[in-house]
Amino acid sequence: MEGLNKFKVLTIAFICMFIFVVAAIYSNTKDATISKEKQKAAQTENRVKNDEDDLSVDNAQMEELYIKVNELNKRVEDMSMLQNSGNNGSNINCRVRGIVGDNGVEELSIDASLQEARDNGKELVLGCHFN
Repeated sequence: MEGLNKFKVLTIAFICMFIFVVAAIYSNTKDATISKEKQKAAQTENRVKNDEDDLSVDNAQMEELYIKVNELNKRVEDMSMLQNSGNNGSNINCRVRGIVGDNGVEELSIDASLQEARDNGKELVLGCHFN
């Protein structure tokens, strides 16, 4: 044990402590990473679930708008039937033309018009004509 002096013992102790500290940091970092990944997965799952709920609400609202437009169309058809009995068979047809925008009537597709009306509170424009 002649070759083992204080300097060598302190050097070996310092190296062992350094290895211990590095292992502790690695272990804590690994645990923290795993817990963060679990939190992110849970947040993503909640976000997906909320998006599905929002989608079903959007679909329900769109379905309700379609039902209302169809009811209105049916009422117009009923009115045209009443008028047809005394009006030589003239027929009335109606469809969604667009929305009322800042610059007047903006012609859009039926789906786009219903979406704008629902999202931005715009008024629908329903065009009717006699055949």
